Amino acid sequence: MKQFFAYTFFLFFLFYQNQIDGQVDPSDPTLSPEERKKIIQYQENRWEIGKSSTTPNFTSLGFSILKPFVVLIHNDLDSIVTTNQGDLRLKIPTGAFPKSTKIEVRITVLRKHFDYLFAGIPTQLGPNQSPNILLESTGMFYLAFFNENGQRIEPKKSLTVELASLTADPSNSNVYRFSNGNWKLVASEINSNTQSNANDKNLDEDQAKLYPIQASPNIEESMNEGFQFQIYSKIQSSGWWNFDIPKPEFTCITGKIKNNNFKNLNIQAIGIDYFGTSYGNVDASGNFYLNVLKDQNVKVLVTRFSTNPSHSKEIGFLPTFRTQNITAHTSASPSKCQNVSEIGMIPIPEDAIKDRSKFLKIIDMPDI
Repeated sequence: MKQFFAYTFFLFFLFYQNQIDGQVDPSDPTLSPEERKKIIQYQENRWEIGKSSTTPNFTSLGFSILKPFVVLIHNDLDSIVTTNQGDLRLKIPTGAFPKSTKIEVRITVLRKHFDYLFAGIPTQLGPNQSPNILLESTGMFYLAFFNENGQRIEPKKSLTVELASLTADPSNSNVYRFSNGNWKLVASEINSNTQSNANDKNLDEDQAKLYPIQASPNIEESMNEGFQFQIYSKIQSSGWWNFDIPKPEFTCITGKIKNNNFKNLNIQAIGIDYFGTSYGNVDASGNFYLNVLKDQNVKVLVTRFSTNPSHSKEIGFLPTFRTQNITAHTSASPSKCQNVSEIGMIPIPEDAIKDRSKFLKIIDMPDI
């Protein structure tokens, strides 16, 4: 009887979650203003994105192109959650969550360059108009936890994450947690110190998996199953987490947007030779300024997305190009910024916003 009750409750829980998660389009013209606001607030709470953004971005509008890996665990057992691709493992100790029996774990891992666009968060420290440091990501992921009632909860014990590096050498990476609209440093750099036997898959797990790193006792690095893992053992909250290499020296680009209305425009550059994005600003005359990593291929996008269903959504973009190999900053040295072509704006259909392949086809990009 207890098993039947638990199974029935589990089905209800999944149905309840699906009903909420199905409401992902606040631009639906049949919604009332109150319903639209509730959906956006729900998405912001679930993703912790939107409140820090001055203009609507992909995630705050709710067209969820990034799909999380979802699994249920028992709070009274030690658990190791591994994504389908095997590129992230999350170790959860017994009793990690307060007053809960079963926990829904949601993990979103960014694996491709344009995943960083769809995530809607720049990899930079400081405001969009004048970031102090750009970050090159070696791995970024999102965690969320929910109890049996669908309420978001936080761990009371530290969790350990093992994340496959997106780059060949993740040395000198820091660990950051996205909080209050900016990345907060939580652990200093990883130094490469992988032992020579790290590639031996026949080693005992306790011997082969963890290798201490000199710079920080909380960060380790290992080779396993063909991946070079970055390991952090002090995950103490949900939200966005990022392994990044700080890039204090970068360059800037400038150009002009061809349009009659320059309000609510969002401009960003997506790294093609590196993983990460940076946001810039557009002035009242349509001139834009954007800091980017130097001597790297990037894709620049301009978007205007409104939650008002009567307003069309627009997009503009440049072909992929290589940035100059000159250190410059939009605020400190704007005259040194690289001049690029004008960007025209075109309407983008609603279905393309919700479809990854259609969207990338419009901006003439492969899914990399």
